Amino acid sequence: MIVGNVNFISPQEKTETFGEKILRGIYSINDLKFSKTDGIRLKDYSKTLEIYDTGSSMWIYFLSNGKLPPELNYLWDITPQSETNRLTYIKINEINKRIYEADITIRKDERYIFGNNYFYAPKGSRIIFKNETLQIIAPENSTFSELPSLIDPKVLTTGVEIKGKNILLPNGLKIIDGRVNYGLEGYKVLEGQVDYQNMLLIVRNPSEQVLISNGLNKNPEGNYILQGEKLRIQSVKGGVVNIKFLPGEKMMNIEQESNLLMQIKNGDGLEITKVKNSLFQEIPSITHLSSQKGSSLITNGNTGTLVYTKDDVQLLKEDLEFGLPDNIGRNEIPLIIKSNSKEIDLELEIDEKEKMRIGKEGDKYGATFNKDSIERLDGFSYLDLKKNYGEDWDEALLEISWKMRNGQLSYKTLRKLYSFAPDSSFYESSVSAFENIKKNGFSDKESLDFISKMQENSPSRDETVLMNNLILLSTAKNLNGKNLKMAYSGIFFTSEFLSNSKNNGEILSRTISDLNLDFSEIKDKTSLAKSIANSLNNYECTSACLNEGTSAYLINSLHDLETEKTGTDTIRETIIQNLDTKKKYELISRGTRQLYTSSFLKIANSLPGNIVQEIEKVDPSGKDSPSFVLNLASRDYANPLIKESPSFFLENAKKSIENLEKEKKILNFDRIKITSYLTSEFKEYFDNPSYDKEKKELENFLIDQYNQNDRLDEEKAPYGYLLKLDENPINPLVKQIASELPSLPTMSIPTDWIKDNTISMKEYFYVDEGTDWFGQTTKTLQSSPYNMKIQSKDADTVELTKQINGKIMRIVLTTDNSDVDKTISGNEFDIIAHRSHSYYLEDTFNTGSSAGKLLYLGSCGSSCEVPRIQGKYPNSYIISDKDTGEGTVNNYVSYYLMEKIAEGKTNWNDLKPSIAEASGIIFPDEEDQLLSRFVLEVMNSKK
Repeated sequence: MIVGNVNFISPQEKTETFGEKILRGIYSINDLKFSKTDGIRLKDYSKTLEIYDTGSSMWIYFLSNGKLPPELNYLWDITPQSETNRLTYIKINEINKRIYEADITIRKDERYIFGNNYFYAPKGSRIIFKNETLQIIAPENSTFSELPSLIDPKVLTTGVEIKGKNILLPNGLKIIDGRVNYGLEGYKVLEGQVDYQNMLLIVRNPSEQVLISNGLNKNPEGNYILQGEKLRIQSVKGGVVNIKFLPGEKMMNIEQESNLLMQIKNGDGLEITKVKNSLFQEIPSITHLSSQKGSSLITNGNTGTLVYTKDDVQLLKEDLEFGLPDNIGRNEIPLIIKSNSKEIDLELEIDEKEKMRIGKEGDKYGATFNKDSIERLDGFSYLDLKKNYGEDWDEALLEISWKMRNGQLSYKTLRKLYSFAPDSSFYESSVSAFENIKKNGFSDKESLDFISKMQENSPSRDETVLMNNLILLSTAKNLNGKNLKMAYSGIFFTSEFLSNSKNNGEILSRTISDLNLDFSEIKDKTSLAKSIANSLNNYECTSACLNEGTSAYLINSLHDLETEKTGTDTIRETIIQNLDTKKKYELISRGTRQLYTSSFLKIANSLPGNIVQEIEKVDPSGKDSPSFVLNLASRDYANPLIKESPSFFLENAKKSIENLEKEKKILNFDRIKITSYLTSEFKEYFDNPSYDKEKKELENFLIDQYNQNDRLDEEKAPYGYLLKLDENPINPLVKQIASELPSLPTMSIPTDWIKDNTISMKEYFYVDEGTDWFGQTTKTLQSSPYNMKIQSKDADTVELTKQINGKIMRIVLTTDNSDVDKTISGNEFDIIAHRSHSYYLEDTFNTGSSAGKLLYLGSCGSSCEVPRIQGKYPNSYIISDKDTGEGTVNNYVSYYLMEKIAEGKTNWNDLKPSIAEASGIIFPDEEDQLLSRFVLEVMNSKK
């Protein structure tokens, strides 16, 4: 919309001006009288008018109401000074007949022509014309029915100035209280408050004066607003434009009282247009037009004030202050804002749900803030994020916004906390540390200072250490002003110790943090271990529970880490020494699957001699007793318990089977696994006359289980196998059942392993071991007594050979496990060995195969995995370890059995070196290894 159109009139259309009209009237009066002073006075009208002729001009003073000569009757519409209480006059140049100075107040609405310039003035307006400036002071609540027509701009060099309160002007302009100038370029707001098409313009000093441009001048000199299809708001250097948007304003979609304020300063500008948002609604889109030193400020509802400069976007809590009454409406107006500055890649959107989105330009997702969190965004700075996080600033903001939406912390606090984290993935730990410190009675500022000093004083600047500091601090207890230095020291020691771990240091730190340690008590490895043990003993399981599996992981990992760093085992041994009986019982009952065999054995060996009595104290309901005895049996460590109380063991072994059979969905693998774990223990009951009472009970139990599982032979077979091991039964039904079943399997060594005159083994190592067993084994096999020769070698694979008894012994060592499945299924190798921790067993033996190979499980406690592996490789033979797997033992046993096979030995007893039994090595012909094969033979016999 173009405001203030100017009408030009050609010289031929020249109209008589107001000055000419007055002079003509005076000249037509015949009875002019000279006054006593210079000039002339009208006879009989001296009390009404006073006219002076100075020789070049005519001065007319309006004195009071009274009779006027007919020739000047139209001057009666001018209010005399007797009513205005000020000089009321008109001065006319007698040469060009133009008024060059005037101060009059008119009685009625009128159109006047000064120097061929039309203007309209409402009733009661005061018209002042001086120094080519025309000012109209209109009465309050007046309305201008038309705009001035500036026919001769030279006469009115500064346009027409209009002043007043609540003055309505054409083209949607209302002077609330102030003054405007109407000229060739449009309205210029000079002072006060002016409503232009529901945009309230506020001018408090000359630097804030603003032109409402009609578009004729493409480059106005001062601040300006240009309304069209787009709304342009532009300031100049040193200038300011202040705007409040009012109900009814169409570009910003203002439907009710709002708190949308803008201040554009010192060369900055805004360009506003309409775009469709994700909901296809038309909302205003604001482009910040940056300048070198300017700024643009936008207050919107309760959002606070956005401050745009050429390189930054900030959000301040304080609203813009224009000296206006408090706003009733505080709802945010939906809009999008971006900047044309090359330094700013940020797009901000506020939607109709009063949510704010901040992200990179074009990113329709970004960080979001709800109404509550928007009110805590004070202090946001794009430049600050960009300096600290570069192009990843949006990811940092995303983390902060999530925490703001799900808590009550302010942006300033969260931004500070974010800076403490070594990278964004550990930001949550920084927040948790802050919240934990506050729980200990510190204020927000004190809590921030606490973390800041901790990170600044950390002896190591390693990111892992800084991360661990935060994780551990997030749950540290007993923090106070007196023990801060000691707490720092304990955290620093623990963080440093946990760093550089080949295990997952972050998980280990978080596991320790779950224990809520008092770090002021930690000075070294021993005090750390004692604190951990004490916390484990007193741990109360809440919503986030540190279970025994996690506790087992913690003990294992600390052992690995210490071995890796110093080759010692102080922490694990100290923890186990300081665990109470209840915790040891719980670890074996619930955490055996996760415990290293060496950790399990240390815990089991530290159990008190009267363990059954202790169990009755710590677990009076016996809830965990079945899993306790089953896990002892799985590690072949149940004999001490059987000797102490054979009835206790048997009762709970039966319960472990009964609990399994009660499950709605039971896998036969689980039935085989449990019965195989209990095989050697049940055999002890069968063979030892001291246990005849328990033997009779066990026989009856197994007969019941056998008869209950009559749907499938594979469900009966595990219990049938156990009954067949009972060579001298008490119950005659045992022999009857045994006679119905196939004979116990025999395990002969396959002759086809050496039919090609070669016995071959491939051993798989894993490179993240604390000890380089791959390298050590390579050296060992070349030395006495092995004396093998290297045939080929590269970075991850070595092949060694040796001739014995005319046969070739071939061993391939490798750290590349990509071909395990092919190796097991193929014909090149007879023996496949796993030479690493048990947690890698599933990587080596996972897919399954029907091939008949010898699988060597050389890891700690690998005997527990035999039932699973037998299920996947039913035709293979398995050697496992029930104790701690040792590299030197594995080297000797595997070489020895290959050597004996090469010598033609076919009996498993001939393949077992004496060291095997002493080291817990279990061969394929042992009774608990044959159960799975027996079940398979039962199934095959029924086909």
